[in-house]
Amino acid sequence: PRAGPGNCNLGTVYFENGQFDHAAQCFRNAVKARPEYVRAWDNLAAALGANQHYDKAVEACERVLELAPEHAGARFKLGTIRFRQDRNEEAEACFQRTLDLQPEDGSTHAYLSMLAVRRGSLDAAREHAEQAALHGAEDGLLGTAWAALGRARMERKRYGEASEAFRLATEKRPRDFEPWQGLGQALRKAGSLSDAEHAFFFAVQMNSRNPGRRRA
Repeated sequence: PRAGPGNCNLGTVYFENGQFDHAAQCFRNAVKARPEYVRAWDNLAAALGANQHYDKAVEACERVLELAPEHAGARFKLGTIRFRQDRNEEAEACFQRTLDLQPEDGSTHAYLSMLAVRRGSLDAAREHAEQAALHGAEDGLLGTAWAALGRARMERKRYGEASEAFRLATEKRPRDFEPWQGLGQALRKAGSLSDAEHAFFFAVQMNSRNPGRRRA
């Protein structure tokens, strides 16, 4: 029935405009008309996840994988949901399976980097972040991964390496407070006071422009 694609297309428009409730309803109508419509189930998972309806988003992802077991996008979405829920082992399993299907997916490497930070494997985190950069991960996500690695290195008093990670984070998120602030702190601890002053100056500038946005 044409109602399936029509509702799916309309839902995509709503989704792109940030109207996730309307988008989800359109995608529900699409799968009601065509219960085996993989694209609509996948989009429904995205809309539900965007609105933090994680349990229902997981159900939609699982439905996609029932219909299309090799669907890398659904596997990736499921990984991001488990990541947000701090269900790290499940998230890692999803992302590793995504890499099996799409070995050069930069976004997957970025999430695996952040998961490696969570479990304290900083060398693995760096390797995944480098792979994320190599394979074109979105700048904001990659910057978040480098900043997470910077914070972990700070906790271990590896200030030179922390500076390197935060510097890479500022390249990807140049208008955000947190990477500049982290870079300033790392440089100050490393004894590079002039460079630290420069980083703190940018942190102040970014904070004044975006007072409500500090950490991803």
